[in-house]
Amino acid sequence: MTTTKSLMNVEKVMVFILDKLVPWLAAAQLMRLLCLLFFMVSVRPAQAAPAVIHDNGNTQPIETLLPEITPELPKEMPSPQPAGDPGAAFMAGLFPVHSQHLSPGAVEARAATLNVTQPFFLVGNDLGSTDWLATFCPRLQEIHASGLVVEASSLEQFKAITEICPGLPMAPVNGDGLAKGLGISHYPVLVSGRRIEQ
Repeated sequence: MTTTKSLMNVEKVMVFILDKLVPWLAAAQLMRLLCLLFFMVSVRPAQAAPAVIHDNGNTQPIETLLPEITPELPKEMPSPQPAGDPGAAFMAGLFPVHSQHLSPGAVEARAATLNVTQPFFLVGNDLGSTDWLATFCPRLQEIHASGLVVEASSLEQFKAITEICPGLPMAPVNGDGLAKGLGISHYPVLVSGRRIEQ
């Protein structure tokens, strides 16, 4: 019975894909998708009898405890996005980035014992952060540090920060969890396995 339900679910997904997604897929994507669907339909999971670990006489099948799960398919497909970089729309959706527990300011250097395999730094879109990034860019590149931009209101601000030191990987991130975990409240800051410093 479970196999029949899973095959019915696969059939619903296939109908949805063929009706709604095929018009937007390129030929190569369509071939990959059809191969995947063929694989899903042709491969049947191995069915073994369950091993009973403990039976106190009140054992019930799990099906009676769980509601029947049926996938909900969307009623309409969203309109296709205009040609361009799909990553740009994703990136724009990440902003604004704001960290409530972090603010620009001085950081007192201290020793740390952290399980950090690669140094990283936290910066924002303030003048102190951009000056710090420009000043220490060669050192950050030398130690292969990664950057976390914890304050930026737009994708344009984020791009302006990344252009200060090209080649360094940077990502927009809410830094509140890091602030709590590292015991810091200000940025810019450089964190390595042995030190937290500005």
